Amino acid sequence: MNPLDSLFKDVLEIPVADFVQRYPDPVLVLEARGAFGRADSFQTVRASGERPAFAEAVLGSERPTLLPVRKRARSKFGNMISVGRTASNDVVVEHASVSKFHAYFLSRGENAWHVQDANSSNGTFVDGKRVPTDVPVPVDDGAAVQFSQDTRYRFFRPAALHRFLNDTLSRDNRPDAS
Repeated sequence: MNPLDSLFKDVLEIPVADFVQRYPDPVLVLEARGAFGRADSFQTVRASGERPAFAEAVLGSERPTLLPVRKRARSKFGNMISVGRTASNDVVVEHASVSKFHAYFLSRGENAWHVQDANSSNGTFVDGKRVPTDVPVPVDDGAAVQFSQDTRYRFFRPAALHRFLNDTLSRDNRPDAS
């Protein structure tokens, strides 16, 4: 079974605690222009380079695109999780407006995550506010994270991802009330 299919199946079938154990990494959910949370508002992109397991497949437009926020085995960026458009980054975002090395995530304890801009050309934004290059900014579940003005993701830790996807997938699988 495709790893993404397994993840979506698990969202609907296993308890949150088991999901968090199986999928321990935070995730960026690609948000297309339009209303967030509606299945038809997502677009599909392909992550490149050495891709994390459940970003390997490209999904149809009925499901969100997920990019795990985690270190690659041979990452050269120390304790930070790098984001950029080249394959040497831990999280690859293929878009012309994203710098080669654009930003990075830092884990600060059990469930505290921060993002910091890496002096990118087009900036990094959290909930519409530009992230400075000298100060890491906290990132909460559901926060809008942009790498330039042209890419927009929502950040979720595993338990919040389970709730979000469960709500989204359950809504998409319900019969029409017409």
